[in-house]
Amino acid sequence: FGDKDLDLRLSNPLHLRVLLEDKRFTKCRIVLLHASYPFSQEASYLASVYPN
Repeated sequence: FGDKDLDLRLSNPLHLRVLLEDKRFTKCRIVLLHASYPFSQEASYLASVYPN
């Protein structure tokens, strides 16, 4: 599964919080594809807390 160089932890959608909380991007639509697997719970949290 994947490359040995790949660090799956860096794929966690919670890293998007900095962007989502930045007032400059409040009108920017964010789309998470493939349910952000294996980070489905984290993606669900973001979708429930942030309107964009």
